[in-house]
Amino acid sequence: MKDFNAWLESGMKGPPPAEPTPGMSGLGKGRTGTFDTNLTPGNYGLICYVPDAKDGKPHSMHGMMQELTVAAK
Repeated sequence: MKDFNAWLESGMKGPPPAEPTPGMSGLGKGRTGTFDTNLTPGNYGLICYVPDAKDGKPHSMHGMMQELTVAAK
C-alpha cells in the first residue's frame, strides 16, 4: 500500500504499482453495493478513487483503503 500511496501522491505518473481488478462503481451517499470476483491467493488493496468534495484528492489519500490477503485453501 505504501507504493500505491506514493504513486497517488506523484499525481499518478507512470503505470500504477498494481494490477486493477474489477470492483464497484460510484454509489450515492448512504448506498451500499456488492460484487463477485474470484481472487487467487495473494495481496490485494481495496481502494476508493472517488474524489473528495473538499480537495479533489481520491478518498484513498485520506485513508479510505484496506489491504486484503487471500490465502490458499
